[in-house]
Amino acid sequence: MTICAICKQNKKITNRWVIQEHAVDNSLMRNLRVCDDCGANLIRNVLKQMSRDGTVPEKIDLGKTGLVNSVHLGEDNVLEITLSMDLAKARKLVLDKTE
Repeated sequence: MTICAICKQNKKITNRWVIQEHAVDNSLMRNLRVCDDCGANLIRNVLKQMSRDGTVPEKIDLGKTGLVNSVHLGEDNVLEITLSMDLAKARKLVLDKTE
């Protein structure tokens, strides 16, 4: 169970989604964990904003998006997907969709 940094709910997760928050000087401030729903919604919303026609394909190749910093396979066979972006922007994108 993980408490999501975006929706603030305690959820069971399949993959570990991590947002790396950076300071003004681009140094790493902290790693924030998000739930599967918020992580996936975040990717879809950012890609929707980046596309010219506002559509997102059904199958998204995370390696080609430029949003994923790294993907690791943990010792417990769980994928850890690290996104490098501003938490405030991420929270706004997800909350706009949920409200």
